[in-house]
Amino acid sequence: MRTTEFLLLALSSSIAASGLSEHPELGIEFVTVGEINNTPYESASGGDINGRGSVPYSYRIARTELTCGQYLEFFNRFYIDFEQFFTLLPRGESSYFWVAPGVPLRYANGFNDPASVSVQLSWRQAAMFCNWMHNGQRDDWASVLDGAYDVSTFTRDPDFGDFHDQTTRHPDARYWIPSLDEYLKAGHYDPDKNGNGPDWWEYAHSSDSEIIPGLPSIGEVARDIPESVIRDMYGPATRTDTIPLGLYPDIQSPWGLIDLHGGNEEWLEDWESGSRRARLVKESSNSSHITWGTISDRAWFYWSSTPTDVSYGVRIASRVQNLADVNQDWQINFFDVSEFINRYAQGDLSIDFNNNGVLDEGDIWAFLEAIQPGIP
Repeated sequence: MRTTEFLLLALSSSIAASGLSEHPELGIEFVTVGEINNTPYESASGGDINGRGSVPYSYRIARTELTCGQYLEFFNRFYIDFEQFFTLLPRGESSYFWVAPGVPLRYANGFNDPASVSVQLSWRQAAMFCNWMHNGQRDDWASVLDGAYDVSTFTRDPDFGDFHDQTTRHPDARYWIPSLDEYLKAGHYDPDKNGNGPDWWEYAHSSDSEIIPGLPSIGEVARDIPESVIRDMYGPATRTDTIPLGLYPDIQSPWGLIDLHGGNEEWLEDWESGSRRARLVKESSNSSHITWGTISDRAWFYWSSTPTDVSYGVRIASRVQNLADVNQDWQINFFDVSEFINRYAQGDLSIDFNNNGVLDEGDIWAFLEAIQPGIP
């Protein structure tokens, strides 16, 4: 142990400060979904999604939806140009305050917690955000136009109304809009349901029972509650009735996703079956005061909308990064060594690679192996 620690500490003396962002992924918290080639979803009421939900690779997906604050960082890189401004402006009820082209976007009065507000945007805007993330959050407009999705395909047949938008992300995309299979698996598939092996839950809070409306500690989703109560207790979310994110941190999918009930409806990558006019949207009990008799958050409940509709949220998916990419910049270099050393010295368990609750020699060797497999 002393030998490997000495090696890393010696390396640290020759490495300049990296100047890395505290949140290289804008603070988006990803979870990894494994269990490749899992059994697909099957249900008597499943309809079109029966046979879906099997994914032949590991991937990451955000624990919650993209927030206004995270999208604002993206938007305000490009607000000066008039045409770009209106291309990227999310015109859903996202708590933004529009001033004029050439002026940065800001929050409306009273909306002061961007981390708890789910952005509402179009499928195309979500795709451009993924391009920007793929390209390292650069300031040049080219970083928006390709990477995960080719924006030049974002056209529509004037006669028949079909959209020509790229169907799925590029094979080498680092970030993307999750597919139906990826979203379904992350929300409803359990590798060990009730300790009895792999199976599926009907609802995304690891249950086959309908989610219970009510305030935290009483219910599981803020439904059938006057919005005035939500505002008094938690402050406003959006200017419509979407509740703040993260109110129910313990209401999780088997993989640890939250806000699958109670956030915005969320964009998926798939086209509606047999259509080039609408992309799939996952339903969610996103209103604090709608009093429908049945909460329609079952695994099989999806609908669709045109990719230009700005009414929905998105939960970003991503490739699994190399273990040694500690600073999450998609490159393995001496900055990762520096970051590993810093976290090790601080006792940061984010680098507890062997998951034993402590930082030890095993984590150091795991890091070195990931940088260069086969180090003796």
